[in-house]
Amino acid sequence: MTMNQNTKILCTLGPATLSPKMIRKLDKMGVDIFRINLSHTPMEDVEKIIEKIIQATEKPLCLDLEGAQIRSGYMKNNGVYFEDGSLVKVHKETIVGDTQNICLTPAFAQDHLAPGDLISIDFDTLLLQVYERQGDKLIAKVVCGGLVGSNKAVTVDKDIALPSCSEKDIKAIKIGLKSSEYSNF
Repeated sequence: MTMNQNTKILCTLGPATLSPKMIRKLDKMGVDIFRINLSHTPMEDVEKIIEKIIQATEKPLCLDLEGAQIRSGYMKNNGVYFEDGSLVKVHKETIVGDTQNICLTPAFAQDHLAPGDLISIDFDTLLLQVYERQGDKLIAKVVCGGLVGSNKAVTVDKDIALPSCSEKDIKAIKIGLKSSEYSNF
């Protein structure tokens, strides 16, 4: 493949590419910028990952912010199958999901949902319809079941105002700015 001189290579680092050896190898292969996807990086790992990249290369890195989005929480065994017709509690507090429980982030998104609203998780892998509100939980019926993993995209059938940057984004930016004093960040 030939690339023109304006072509740049952005490489997203993940579990298979996050070793210093692999970062250096990718650097030698011509990567121009290394990307950290904050949607799939736990906050407690951000600083360690930035330091690892800075130590392995002088190439710049990019924090791809989560931004305005609703996501599912973490699921038991990193994936749970939901049966058609079953009832699920949608929790406001952070919990580990199972066949009868799930949570959404940011938590306030749930405040905007009401009986009849549809919740699509992981691009229609799971479709829930809110049945009723019980205190700070929603009870939803599984309209279309499926296997749902952790931290998946959620869409709802109404507009919910979300901040441009999540709290996690702001924390990560502060860590990145602190690290930039010592690097090409």
